[in-house]
Amino acid sequence: MRKLGFLVFSLGMLAVVIHFGAPRVAEASATCSTACPGGASLSCCTTGTCSTTSGVSVNCNGTILSCGPADTYKACKNACISERSACLSNCATTFECNGCTREYNSCLQDCGTPPVTNIGC
Repeated sequence: MRKLGFLVFSLGMLAVVIHFGAPRVAEASATCSTACPGGASLSCCTTGTCSTTSGVSVNCNGTILSCGPADTYKACKNACISERSACLSNCATTFECNGCTREYNSCLQDCGTPPVTNIGC
């Protein structure tokens, strides 16, 4: 009878673990962020370590996110958005307006690959 009771208890606990998942060890987390001078923002959410040099960079577990590339890309993208808005406000036909979108996409390509500005958040 004891063995049967232990078996029923064990199967019950197994069902609970399968349903709810195994208990997890609490992990400390860190969040670091900074606002860049050109309007970009950098952020890191990690269970490791992070640090911030205000307005310059964020170090996320040894990976450095820098304001320079982030601000440069943001300025380029904003210029593309402004050009597209101006184009769309002046287009008269669907063909012309579609041209605005093509120009916008080309402009974004000229900005290059967006830099990483966020890790884990």
